[in-house]
Amino acid sequence: MKITSENLQVIAARAYTNESCLSTEEFLEDLGLYATINRLAKKIHKGSSKNLRLLTNHVICVTNNFEIHFVKELLLSNNNKETRVIRAVFLYLGFLAPHEYKTTELDFETLALLKEMD
Repeated sequence: MKITSENLQVIAARAYTNESCLSTEEFLEDLGLYATINRLAKKIHKGSSKNLRLLTNHVICVTNNFEIHFVKELLLSNNNKETRVIRAVFLYLGFLAPHEYKTTELDFETLALLKEMD
């Protein structure tokens, strides 16, 4: 099923894995991290931020709370420049198999920064 703004919360609730969640507000806060990830990726792509560690930590938080296939579909469905940054972070974290990306879909500046981060 394709994720749209109308069905996002329903699909996200099915993919939610945080068993210690106590409220709807906590669920929505966890779901809202995807918007933060997109904003950070946009800033990193434009060069106005080099805080790649923060972006990486947010990706880890989202993947800890939601099933990985949902997170991939949510964050990697577009093919814009910000998605290339996010895809590079996914590759760095080992969330992408070789058949799930092409080298033209990666942001090489981000990959270089991730390598420096080690």
